Amino acid sequence: MRLKLIAIIALIGGPIAAITGISQKKTFDQIKATGIEVPGTLEKGESSKRKGVTSYKFDVAFTTKDGKPMLKNMSLPSSFVKPRLSGDSIANWDVTVKYLPSDPKECFVVGAENDPSEIIYGGGAAGVLGLAGTLWMLKKRKAGMA
Repeated sequence: MRLKLIAIIALIGGPIAAITGISQKKTFDQIKATGIEVPGTLEKGESSKRKGVTSYKFDVAFTTKDGKPMLKNMSLPSSFVKPRLSGDSIANWDVTVKYLPSDPKECFVVGAENDPSEIIYGGGAAGVLGLAGTLWMLKKRKAGMA
């Protein structure tokens, strides 16, 4: 029963994740191509450690070229944050933010950006595995009924 549930979840969730990844990838590519870079700062943040992996979330403040102040909560990889640490404190709060001119809420910290391609591939793979598992179970069920 558990295997059936996993296969069905993968069959449904995989394509949803892939479609979400495609949308995120399109936005990411737009920011890379037409985005505007401005100085920003890391504001208050928090870290959490789970299974030996530390993740960081910060409020990132920046001002658009039009003078509009922005604040966005972003997850930043430890590979970006750790070089900025001095003990348990951030020593370098300054960052560069690249944002989409048509929608400044769509942005990333330069050097900490995360290409969402892996979501597309992971979602596609989960969908294929879910389809294979579901077809295998249906074939097995049909063979048992004959």
